[in-house]
Amino acid sequence: MENISENDKMRISNILKAVYDSLSNKISSLEKASFDFENKLSVFNPKLLSHLKKSCIKEFDWIEKNGVKTVKDGVESMEIKPEARGQAAEKFKEWEICTTKHDFGLRGTIEGLSANTESLQRDNENCMNTCLSSFQSKSDEDLKKCFTSCFDNFFTKTHKLFDDASIKVNEIDKKI
Repeated sequence: MENISENDKMRISNILKAVYDSLSNKISSLEKASFDFENKLSVFNPKLLSHLKKSCIKEFDWIEKNGVKTVKDGVESMEIKPEARGQAAEKFKEWEICTTKHDFGLRGTIEGLSANTESLQRDNENCMNTCLSSFQSKSDEDLKKCFTSCFDNFFTKTHKLFDDASIKVNEIDKKI
């Protein structure tokens, strides 16, 4: 599709704009779900970290004893003291194992959210490519229906992913 005429580009652009306009409520709802989930995590993370510090005290104590917090350009990070660097990989692995054991499945939930979102994005791209295949022989209405189906499915399923992850965070919050 490298040789798409300017008229065809404009046609597709206008159709996509109409699709987005028709799905604006779903887009807003998805944006809100994403924002709400991020806010929920920002409130929840300190509570989870406190729980993990208590549950993995031996591992956390090593990191706290051998780590040096630094701030560069407003970004906080941690460096390991030179004399402890030989043990760092092993100790961080122990921390990771312990925290995964005590996070009530949150890490898996977040990783699943990320993987499923990527999968939905690929599926949506494939759907859009199907719509665009031989687009010149399709009517504007057929293209609009095709694109609407792709995006409606994508927005609905992505919203559900955020809803499910939010429910999981609420469940974990009750356990801590």
